[in-house]
Amino acid sequence: MKPKRRARCRAARRDEARDRLRILFREIVFKARSVSRSRVGLFGLTPTQFLVLQALMMRDGLSVGELAAELGISPSTASRILDQLEKKTCVRRAMARGDRRRVKVFLRPRGKKIRDRVRMFWAGMSHEMFVGFSQEDMEVLEAGLSRVHANVLRVEEQEGRP
Repeated sequence: MKPKRRARCRAARRDEARDRLRILFREIVFKARSVSRSRVGLFGLTPTQFLVLQALMMRDGLSVGELAAELGISPSTASRILDQLEKKTCVRRAMARGDRRRVKVFLRPRGKKIRDRVRMFWAGMSHEMFVGFSQEDMEVLEAGLSRVHANVLRVEEQEGRP
């Protein structure tokens, strides 16, 4: 086979592999979201409400503005979601010490209970997702996905998006 033809064949195989990986990755994300939505629904939450709880799981005591920025939503949208979560006794708002204009958001016991149950679910789900993977397999996968993530962040930065 001629060198140019071999190069075209390699490029075609690489493009096909990229397409398969992109489709597979999209399907994994779609299925994981679907499972997550159904699980969150069992707690009487919408996916968006759960995202708010999830942000507070990582950093309890965020201000409404910090929470909105973290989720990429407007402060007014965050406030509406927090109103719903307060009615469900999942969160509470309190004025920040030293700055009465700033409101901080905290998980309440029900929110913490949901957090713990969802963490347990995802721990089990993570275990199931990686059945049959060796430690080396997982390290290779993590390295590859980290590069994909860095590439996506680079493209996002080049487009001037936050």
